[in-house]
Amino acid sequence: MTETALYFGLSSPNGPVSDADWQGFRDVMLVPAFSEGFTVIDGDGFWSNPDTNHAVSEPSKVVIHVHERRKTDNEAISQVIDAYKTEFQQLSVLRVDTPVCAEF
Repeated sequence: MTETALYFGLSSPNGPVSDADWQGFRDVMLVPAFSEGFTVIDGDGFWSNPDTNHAVSEPSKVVIHVHERRKTDNEAISQVIDAYKTEFQQLSVLRVDTPVCAEF
């Protein structure tokens, strides 16, 4: 199986992504896309802004989803990333895929 971790920054050009905004995104995008299950962890992210070359710190959400790495899984993950970037005007969402041995 594959464990995919997605790192979502909670800062946007329009101000912070609120708890209500995140919950709405989770309910509309994550729940249907990852109907087999996922975990959300609060984070404190650091990254280098390519426009300014300055280190940026921001609150974040890390979503972990374990799946079989089917084509449909990859498409769902890509749709979630694209939707978040569009809705919250993000430059990127970090995606890390790790092969794992998992059993439910």
